[in-house]
Amino acid sequence: MSPVNQTTDPQLTTDHDGIRYGHLLAELSMSWQDRFASALQQRKEAHLLRQRQTLQSPQSTHVTCGSSQLLNFCSNDYLGLANTGGEDLARAAQEWQFGSGASHLVCGHSRAHHDLEDALAEFSGYPRALLFSTGYMA
Repeated sequence: MSPVNQTTDPQLTTDHDGIRYGHLLAELSMSWQDRFASALQQRKEAHLLRQRQTLQSPQSTHVTCGSSQLLNFCSNDYLGLANTGGEDLARAAQEWQFGSGASHLVCGHSRAHHDLEDALAEFSGYPRALLFSTGYMA
């Protein structure tokens, strides 16, 4: 049996609706590195390639990126706490270090977390408060 010529055989280059998919056949014969490079190039050409920006300032309503001062519309810092705390944060880090080690249900949570939950419950007027590590978990 001789190989089928993709350029002349409509069964290999179009589906039943007449949509061409010959490019998919070509991609299947490419290495994963070539497919990755091709997809990356397509994103660049379509102006869809996202790249991280490096800020030269703390998070705030205004940030410095490169030499530009920008108004920050994309922050998740709803309470404005991202660039506050300085010495208090350093003191807490000295006492409690960083990270929990595991889920609070697995190995418990720190006294600082427990005290904060109590203070938040009192402040809000509710009998209890529960801390989550991200807003997505709440």
